[in-house]
Amino acid sequence: GASSVRALAKELERDYSNVHQDIKILSQAGLLLQDKKGRYSMPWDKIVTEISMTEWISPQRHASKAHSVSHSHHSPHR
Repeated sequence: GASSVRALAKELERDYSNVHQDIKILSQAGLLLQDKKGRYSMPWDKIVTEISMTEWISPQRHASKAHSVSHSHHSPHR
């Protein structure tokens, strides 16, 4: 059911301000709903996240190559 920030913080045994911040982020992402009384609820039993590794690896690989070039560029000549 729907709960207030204070009730959630008490139930989770967490600091009110931390729970408030988490709820703010989840609400902005559209993962929580707020009713007219200001209580929050999650209309799903679970949330599944999918991360594409090619999108994550490609920028990392590019940065790594640029970093290697930078190092070889600055190496001292003997």
